[in-house]
Amino acid sequence: MLGRRRGGYLAVIATFALGACSGGPAEPTVTDERNEAALNETARVPPPARNPKPRAVVVDRKDALLDFHYEYPAQAAEIAELRAVLQDELRAAEADARTQAEADRDEAQAASYDYLTHGLHIEWTIDGSTEQLIAMTALISAYSGGAHPNNGYTSLLWDRAADKRIELADVTTSPGALYLAAKPVFCAALDKERAQRRGGSYTPNRGDPFGACPNLAELSVSFVGAPGQPFNRIRIIAAQYVAGSYAEGAYQIDVPVTPAIIRTIKPAWRASFAVEGPLRTEVRPVPAKPSAAR
Repeated sequence: MLGRRRGGYLAVIATFALGACSGGPAEPTVTDERNEAALNETARVPPPARNPKPRAVVVDRKDALLDFHYEYPAQAAEIAELRAVLQDELRAAEADARTQAEADRDEAQAASYDYLTHGLHIEWTIDGSTEQLIAMTALISAYSGGAHPNNGYTSLLWDRAADKRIELADVTTSPGALYLAAKPVFCAALDKERAQRRGGSYTPNRGDPFGACPNLAELSVSFVGAPGQPFNRIRIIAAQYVAGSYAEGAYQIDVPVTPAIIRTIKPAWRASFAVEGPLRTEVRPVPAKPSAAR
């Protein structure tokens, strides 16, 4: 487009030049006063931004085979290495989903039943950020022809100084130690929320297939805090079928950072954590997200 626009500008300039050489009637001149006013007006126009601020990345691709959605926020997009990691994951996730969808479509055709468009939606959000770390969580919703999508969660920690992804084990003395410190508060809050969602009829560990407190391996763990402030909550999410039925939805519980939790953080990272305010556990309903195609 720029080349074509430049051509247009050159054509206009050439027309004026030819008119001046042809001996045609002279155009009325603009007074110096008006010229000066025009120059002043031009001077007040700000120059275009050379480095536009990054925007959230949202990819939507839908066809008869797959409904694919991948999203991550602007704060992640503005970090080149983090953006590269997420873009690599985006490409791999879509490729894997398409491979699986093609296999299921071929199977459906061979067995003479209708193929239902598969879906994969992945949406990253930032839970908190400090000078050292960025903590993120992704909701993953996948549909492959069943009664409903299956949802799950995964987390990501970004080391700002090293400019790379790190694991929970890199920040804590051990993930198990962190969970052990948070578990009493988490499990109590989980049971209270279970009772509320089940109409008050819930009794922990009494023959309920979803009665036990989940193991760490079944959970997503992230760090939460106001932007630029220390993390003061540990976010623990139990997806559907982990702590309750599909109808109950996911359980998201924010456990306050306590001195016991701080002791499980490696000294090099403790500046990113703080005990703040009264120790109130927050149980928040997981926000409704666009689910994968059904």
